Amino acid sequence: MSVKSDEEGSDIDFAIYQSGNRDLTGQLLTELDELPRPYLFDVLDYRTLKHLPLKAEISKTGQWFYRQEK
Repeated sequence: MSVKSDEEGSDIDFAIYQSGNRDLTGQLLTELDELPRPYLFDVLDYRTLKHLPLKAEISKTGQWFYRQEK
């Protein structure tokens, strides 16, 4: 999911829902950082977030970017 944020230092925020690969968040952020682009990315693992207001905001206003069908 992505959610609009006015936080300085991040233009595009991704919260990922995934299971199994604990390194996916870091791998995704590394790959996004290597892209030639004018934007900064932030990638969060939703299931490890401890900031409850942020989780609530993501659940309420986040937009699905990609969803793998089972």
